[in-house]
Amino acid sequence: MWEVLAGAAKQERLEQHARRLPVGRVGLPADIGHAVLFLMGNGFTTGETLHVDGGHRLV
Repeated sequence: MWEVLAGAAKQERLEQHARRLPVGRVGLPADIGHAVLFLMGNGFTTGETLHVDGGHRLV
C-alpha cells in the first residue's frame, strides 16, 4: 500500500499516520504474525474478528 510513495514523502506519511494511532507507531508484519499465531494456537476461539490496527478503530 505504501509503494506508491517514495523516499521522504513515504517516511513523512508513515510518521503522520503513526501520530494518529494510540500506540504511536505503524504496524509491522510481526504484529500480524503474532495475531495469527494467537488465533492458530487457541482452539477455543471461534468466529471472532480480531482487529490488529494499533487502536485505529478507537480514534
